Amino acid sequence: MGPYSKELNFAFEFYNENETLIDKIDGPGDIGNWLNYPDNDAPIYGAIIPVDYNLAKAKMGNDRFIKAVRIPLDEEWNENPEAREEIILLYADSLHDAKQVARTFGCKFMYWTEWDGTRNMLIVGVEDDGDIYKNPATETYYAYYDID
Repeated sequence: MGPYSKELNFAFEFYNENETLIDKIDGPGDIGNWLNYPDNDAPIYGAIIPVDYNLAKAKMGNDRFIKAVRIPLDEEWNENPEAREEIILLYADSLHDAKQVARTFGCKFMYWTEWDGTRNMLIVGVEDDGDIYKNPATETYYAYYDID
């Protein structure tokens, strides 16, 4: 198990600017509905960055991101609602752009998601600029598998 494996056991919620729930990801292996359809205003490139939502809003405004909530899961996949964290989902221009934002806030990792006809989501370190797909520290949160 890599250094980011403990970041796998989380569910996510995404909210629009009116604080209305857009979608929920129930845990690793799930990607929800919204992210699977970028025509519904979901980002082509996105990064869930574990920085406090209000801090990000104070430093960056909020034209590049929306509120995300990260919810810890126990061993039976039950949510711990008392430990919810309001973080951000950045609409990124690129992986490099997302890592730069995460570094600005002192984050060591982020959840990277991209759309190329299918959706994936990985947990990546922000200090390494190498190929995330070849980095042994990268953890897969969600990957699309076409089962014939």
